Amino acid sequence: LDGPFHRSFANSGENCGLASDSLNEMESDMTLTPRILRLPLVRERTGLSRSSIYLRISQGRFPKPVSLGERAVGWLESEITEWLNRRIEASRQAPPRGGGVR
Repeated sequence: LDGPFHRSFANSGENCGLASDSLNEMESDMTLTPRILRLPLVRERTGLSRSSIYLRISQGRFPKPVSLGERAVGWLESEITEWLNRRIEASRQAPPRGGGVR
């Protein structure tokens, strides 16, 4: 193999360590930076319609969006994930509805 790619990784022990350290730093930075989800992704992740999301927000049963500008909002991914986890936990603990299977 010849070319810049091969030459840049020829000393794999040294260069891979640097690349690995940089990757670990990027992953660390990404976990500290809040991720904002726009409505289509929130709908996809929750399975709720737009109107259901906004109804639940007004009832205090869904995370409030963050203003991103004059006409744009988004939700913190961590809050959506937390909401989903609470819903899953609640559904696992709730008694079955309707008296069982017919």
